[in-house]
Amino acid sequence: MMVALLYVQERAIAARYYYSVGTVAYEYLTGFDPEWKALSPGVVLLAGTLDLLESRGYDEVDLMRGDEAYKFHFTRVARTTRGHAAAKSASILRRYALAEAFSRG
Repeated sequence: MMVALLYVQERAIAARYYYSVGTVAYEYLTGFDPEWKALSPGVVLLAGTLDLLESRGYDEVDLMRGDEAYKFHFTRVARTTRGHAAAKSASILRRYALAEAFSRG
């Protein structure tokens, strides 16, 4: 596990949380202070974090779910992840599908 923070004058303005398996680091959660949005603090922190992860021996960083445009500044490769669900009843499966649809925006 690793938490990376970007500070400006003792104030954290961006954060990125990673966990790892072998030589792959998975970016699980990110955030930034909206007051600093114009300067893209999350992307600045990502660039520095990628250098740090490489120096620690990681050979892949998975930015996980989502097709946000900033991710494609760091790669030309995208993978599709497919999920499967099983439920005891059709109504449970419908509720699950509805929850998944809402979580994707």
